[in-house]
Amino acid sequence: MGCLPESGGCERSQTDPFVHYLNEIEKTNYRHVACLDVIDRNSAQPETLYVDTTTSRRLVIERKNIVWPSDYAPRHKQDHELAERLIEGLNDLTANGPYSMKLKPSAFGSAHELAEFAELIIQGAHELFPAVERGETIGSLRGSYWRFFREYPGERAFDWGAPDTGLRITWNQPDPLTSGAQVSPGLLDTVSRLFSSCADKFQNYLDARRILIVEPHGEIRYHPDSWWAEVFAKVPPPPAVSEIWSGTFDWLDDTQRGWMFDKLYPVVPQPALKLDIGHLSITC
Repeated sequence: MGCLPESGGCERSQTDPFVHYLNEIEKTNYRHVACLDVIDRNSAQPETLYVDTTTSRRLVIERKNIVWPSDYAPRHKQDHELAERLIEGLNDLTANGPYSMKLKPSAFGSAHELAEFAELIIQGAHELFPAVERGETIGSLRGSYWRFFREYPGERAFDWGAPDTGLRITWNQPDPLTSGAQVSPGLLDTVSRLFSSCADKFQNYLDARRILIVEPHGEIRYHPDSWWAEVFAKVPPPPAVSEIWSGTFDWLDDTQRGWMFDKLYPVVPQPALKLDIGHLSITC
């Protein structure tokens, strides 16, 4: 599982973990039957078909990646290329100690522009490395942002799996609760097209349970349920889509990665919490 979306072929490896989770929380017995869009390529089909061995109820699943902003994938690839250049170009300085580089997400217009920026950082770091060894932070005063410094001793002790020495690169990402809180028209168009595609694929399975799993990437990856509720209020899911869940492959704790699933639609309203303190009744 990479940090960019993966798709293609039978996606049972992505839908099986979800169905296993569904069986656990709902006490159902869904079992895989077919990868529908693989066995029938002549018509619109959802990804996978499951049948509950106890009730014979059918479940069809369509899985979609949503990447936003739309240029996130190429910019993220630039981040990786820049990191590789910096790690190689600064290895002679950072191999024997814990050093850190902070950057902003890439937005280079060309490979040449990226290479020039990498070389600028490498040259600057070599020239000012004595200052870094004295505990100072160096970086750009204008233009593209970068900061380079030596980490405090023991700073990596709580970062499981991190090497004791070498260059660690991090990116200053925008706060998802502020920068991406606005639901843009472009994103709504993307969701609308996704719903239209799902409606076509589910059309021959209206007697089945029909679930859309979305895997968000980019600036929307960690948005809360309330944000998705706003999206669905502006672009209501079609009747052909009975449920929408998010599925992300991420860190479960400091040592283990795995799938996490969250039901986004429909959401059953929770009853108000009533507290009775003496003769005072409070509704939360």
